[in-house]
Amino acid sequence: MAELYEFELDRDGLHRSLGEGFPKGMIALVMGEYGGGKSAIMQRLCYGFLKNGVTVTYVSTELTTKGFIDQMKSLEYPVVNHLLTGNLLFIPVYPLIGQAVPRDEFLNKLMEAKQLYDRDILIIDTFSSLTKKDLRGSRSLQVLAFFKKLTALNKTILLTMDQDEIPEHILSPFQ
Repeated sequence: MAELYEFELDRDGLHRSLGEGFPKGMIALVMGEYGGGKSAIMQRLCYGFLKNGVTVTYVSTELTTKGFIDQMKSLEYPVVNHLLTGNLLFIPVYPLIGQAVPRDEFLNKLMEAKQLYDRDILIIDTFSSLTKKDLRGSRSLQVLAFFKKLTALNKTILLTMDQDEIPEHILSPFQ
């Protein structure tokens, strides 16, 4: 049986519904419409992993660090201590001041940032928002090959995608 990264919390049965955990070294894709609850699922999984001793890197396109802490607190998922101990690395990809920076080079930056992969789990919420201009043709296969190298190191990758942001022919290798 595969080793699992567990995310059980006493207050819900999500872990039972999803097979008691995620296998080490897998890629999971959560797709849905904008506002469909993908981020809430990722936040729940993140907190469950942390409570079970699993380390997490969380990349968010929607929240600042303060917004993430406040959101998690409102869901009764306190994460400040996990951030302070380094068990959780939160990376906001959100413009704080002025214009948004173009995200065209995000994939290169993602693949070059080794500290993102120091933890057991990598969550990218929302992957499609970061890559819709850069993820085309053979580039999607290159990214998938990179992710597969990480999974060979027992890293588990959870991605969310808005189903309307990326064409089906580019999504198919990820499905």
